[in-house]
Amino acid sequence: MHYPPEMSSNTSRLLKALWINPMLSRIDLAKQLDLNKSTVTKSMAELITSHLVIEVEQGEAGPTGGRKPVHLRVNENYGHILGCEIHQESCRGVGINLNGDVLYEIVIQEKTEQSNITKSLSKLVVHAQQKEKDLGIRLLGISCGIGGIINPFRGVIYESIPLKITQPFNLKKELESDIHLPVLIDNDANCCCWGEIVRHKSKELKDFLFLLAEWRLGINSIDGYQGTAVGLGLALNNTVYYGRDFSAGEFRSVFWKQGNKSQFALANDDIKLIPDKPEIYKRFAAELAHNIAFIVNVLNLKHVFLGGFLKSGSVDLCTLFKEAIIANSAYPELVDCEILFSSMGDNAVAYGAACHFLIKMFIKENSQVVDGNSYEQIPFYTGDSIARRSR
Repeated sequence: MHYPPEMSSNTSRLLKALWINPMLSRIDLAKQLDLNKSTVTKSMAELITSHLVIEVEQGEAGPTGGRKPVHLRVNENYGHILGCEIHQESCRGVGINLNGDVLYEIVIQEKTEQSNITKSLSKLVVHAQQKEKDLGIRLLGISCGIGGIINPFRGVIYESIPLKITQPFNLKKELESDIHLPVLIDNDANCCCWGEIVRHKSKELKDFLFLLAEWRLGINSIDGYQGTAVGLGLALNNTVYYGRDFSAGEFRSVFWKQGNKSQFALANDDIKLIPDKPEIYKRFAAELAHNIAFIVNVLNLKHVFLGGFLKSGSVDLCTLFKEAIIANSAYPELVDCEILFSSMGDNAVAYGAACHFLIKMFIKENSQVVDGNSYEQIPFYTGDSIARRSR
């Protein structure tokens, strides 16, 4: 088994460049990153030996002849990542390779709360380990998306209303001791942001918002609430913004009324009818659009992604949101924000969770420091990574 060496800053930069723009030559990389050719050659030799980078077909020779350039790319089948979504009624898993391509999907229908969350996740890992054998691509780690206030640096859930978590719970520590693989934990809407960053990695999305609207059944949540639950993921300068206390993105409408269980001005009885009554759905969407318009204009965001049950249908949501943003702007002629539906559908959270792990493997310098916490780059280890790190 080959393992990559401890990566220098230059090696990490080279790997990131190849991941974002595959099929570059050594000469291309040296020019793009302003590195010495010998530095690139040495780093690439180490990465090729460890099978993390592979050489592909030769390009065309230059106008003066000479040796044809050899193109390089990250070996997408070096390993795979399991992304998980923990929901009240089910656990969903999505496996992706290092290119961000979906390899498989897993859904386990069972009620989940703090008492059995590790057990539920372990079941997904068992399925992923079987896929590891079937595909011949080793499992590098897992990442989870969960509704609530999460410290992603430490893997601690501070609070999750739908999962009945009211005291800090270190899910990362508990799960790593159980499965012996690296684990990341993040808020579900934030995970959706990571997914869009990977899907658009060659464009390097800068400032955008992911709006995740899900249906909460209220069967086993703290407050017994049944209705829509909305969370926001906010990405600034191509990385997720958490806020000082990791509560950035927690949403309540500015029109909210005292006594309402929901996040909106709509009456509790109306909230329950959103899926069945188009006129109530339109009122809900309009209130949501007014709130989002304010955020978009204040932060000058360029994209808004809609996910969860926000899909094209009886209401033209893209037009509704665009019109609200223009109406809210002091300079409507300058509004340049694109409204898009998430292309990942029901897999948006699980896929995004896997992408969170993937980004932390490739992009060392793109980590945020919050309250003294910062990410370490996820190493390209295999199943014995926890044992290696504990030595």
